[in-house]
Amino acid sequence: SNLTQGYACELLPLSWLVGYDGTRAKICGYTRYLTNAEMPQGLWRPSQLQSGDILALLVTESGTMMLFVNDVLRVIVQHCEELDRQWKGQLHAVIDLDGCTRSVRFLDTNGLPSREVSLLYASLKQAENAARPPTSFDETTN
Repeated sequence: SNLTQGYACELLPLSWLVGYDGTRAKICGYTRYLTNAEMPQGLWRPSQLQSGDILALLVTESGTMMLFVNDVLRVIVQHCEELDRQWKGQLHAVIDLDGCTRSVRFLDTNGLPSREVSLLYASLKQAENAARPPTSFDETTN
């Protein structure tokens, strides 16, 4: 058989991983530590998940990746390398079942985030736009 074994983040070169060991992210093959600002509720580890918890992953067109647990933002990584370029293509979620995970169930939301996640994203987008310096347009007359 042609079964390939290994960690998802090692087998998929264009991959973005958060959550392993709670303090690191692996972005396109490069590992780095998460900052306190990227963990707004403090350190989060997948081992803290309990039966019935709902995880959501939101990826924005600017390459920001947000991980929610029960509609609470736990990890936010902005400007993930190459992720903004993948926005118009297909992205696939991969769950690395390393550890004591017994089962995973996907919720059928038709790709729509919950109301709470949508509201948080809207407020982050508004803050990002407010922080952006105004642009001036040169008007030309004929």
